[in-house]
Amino acid sequence: MVQANKKKSRLPVFEIISFVFLLAYAVSLVFPLLWSLMTSFKGNIDYLTNGFGWPKKFLFENYKTVFEYFQAPARMPGGIDKKVGIGVMLVNSLWYAIGTSLVSTFASFLVGYVVARFRFKFCNVIYTIVILQMIIPTVGTLPSEIRIAQSLNMYNTVYGMLFMKSYVTGLYFLSFYAALKVIPKDFAEAAYLDGAGNFRVMFGIMLPMSSGVFFTIILLSFIGFWNDYQTPLIYMPSYPTLAYGLWYYVNGAYELKTSTVPMKLGGCMIMAVPLFAIFIAFQKKLLGNVSLGGLK
Repeated sequence: MVQANKKKSRLPVFEIISFVFLLAYAVSLVFPLLWSLMTSFKGNIDYLTNGFGWPKKFLFENYKTVFEYFQAPARMPGGIDKKVGIGVMLVNSLWYAIGTSLVSTFASFLVGYVVARFRFKFCNVIYTIVILQMIIPTVGTLPSEIRIAQSLNMYNTVYGMLFMKSYVTGLYFLSFYAALKVIPKDFAEAAYLDGAGNFRVMFGIMLPMSSGVFFTIILLSFIGFWNDYQTPLIYMPSYPTLAYGLWYYVNGAYELKTSTVPMKLGGCMIMAVPLFAIFIAFQKKLLGNVSLGGLK
């Protein structure tokens, strides 16, 4: 009885420490975001003299200047560079982030489904290759990738970029593998008895039952591709995205009006708005509990 009472008395202390730690971690994530948003409305003098304080005057015209100077060069036919604005970069970002996140997620789902649901000997080989892909570094492959893309006429093209991004990501593959592995075989066997084929089972049963994992991975992939500026910079000079535009706005554009910290943070806030909108719209779908059961 004494030992049981000691365990009960220790449990609240552990919960309090855990709560304090998680609260501090949450504050460390939220505070930089709120500080960046607040600083983006300051003037340069206000920022230098009042770095962490409330803005003395909200300068909404900062964002007007950001929209005016937020531009990036796009390679036109004939090798001529032309500056494009936020509208064009937003369209490029949407098709790039949505398209590449869909093809890469579906590729990982397809391979994970085959390895998890079928007993082919080659499935173990695929599993091993994916694990080795996560372990072995691929440093120094950029020149060869560019050369191959140019030889196959996939360089600086929309379809070429979608094809190049349709590879299997190790972490996402393992997530699909684990989610599909625990689904009871009775669902597939019942569908086979009703005359369904492998594609019908995959798209009609397995994909809906792993939809929570699927949408979560799409969101994570979307965030990664949305913030990716290196790929458009290297492979898509004719299709600058907002991420590349932000990189050029912060590092490449040497305008006096946009060289201050508040103006640079204003560009970062514009870049982050679509991510907040997507998360708010799909948070219930992504954070809700997913039931993989259903058999009694």
